[in-house]
Amino acid sequence: MRCVIQKVTRASVTVGGETVGEIGAGFVVLIGVSTEDGEADVRYMADKVPNLRIFEDAEGRMNRSLIDAGGAILAVSQFTLYGDARPGPAQARLYARGAARAGRGTVHGPCRGLARPRADRGDRALPHGDARLPRQRRSLHDPDGLGKNDMSEDTLARCRALLADVTPLPGDCGELCGAACCASLPGEETGMLLFPGEEAMYVGRDGWRMIPTSSGTLLICPGRCARGERPVACMLFPLLPLVRGEEIRVAADARARAVCPLAASGPRGMRPGFVEAVRACGALLAADPDTRDALLRLTRAHDDLRLTRQRFGGG
Repeated sequence: MRCVIQKVTRASVTVGGETVGEIGAGFVVLIGVSTEDGEADVRYMADKVPNLRIFEDAEGRMNRSLIDAGGAILAVSQFTLYGDARPGPAQARLYARGAARAGRGTVHGPCRGLARPRADRGDRALPHGDARLPRQRRSLHDPDGLGKNDMSEDTLARCRALLADVTPLPGDCGELCGAACCASLPGEETGMLLFPGEEAMYVGRDGWRMIPTSSGTLLICPGRCARGERPVACMLFPLLPLVRGEEIRVAADARARAVCPLAASGPRGMRPGFVEAVRACGALLAADPDTRDALLRLTRAHDDLRLTRQRFGGG
């Protein structure tokens, strides 16, 4: 089972001009169901989604769930979340049957709208921030659905919420460099390394490619995109939270100096709110065993690159 969650101020779904689902503040949840999913998968997701702590508390921290905030859910059938670009219609037929089967299930939790799949369906949503969060019952690293990545999925969701509305500069920093960080270098395929559990967000999406490497899964994007569609590493760029013992320190990513004019100034040249969001995200990543290993690898790669530059006079 796969879900994509959009935090909204309000949202509605119409079919043939008739409003069939409408909510105020809360989540729009696009739901994809496969033929392997059953009641246990529905209950799992129904428990996880409303308990994601991505609403601000009185101190401005992402520490409240949908239930705490009194929000609602508008659930929308979206079997194309299981879209497969490989040749042949068999995969599409398989998951289309799963979507039809999902319509006979039971809705749990604070769900105030359920939109049925129709060709003439129209969806309208006013996003709250730019956060779009993937959830998956059976992850790519856990095909048996044993829940090994449950914690990392929550960690990534909270990181994306922290970084959704804060950027290095008040405006679009891509105007400084012609969005150089969004383009591959000539003759090369450059991209961002995904944290464990992020792959589900990009499976079957046109223009996005994932390449397995010894350092993890490398995501190559189609070019400039909305902030909410970016992987966590891209949302952190050009900064990187570094693991220093039990502390998290923020520095300009050593890899960023080749493409980003802001990297030379480091955190002091960027908005304090962005720097603190990167630090908070680093603390979340370091507290999760799965994502901590990935963050440690990035920290070592950062240190190795800096040392190499110092030895050869590159700063």
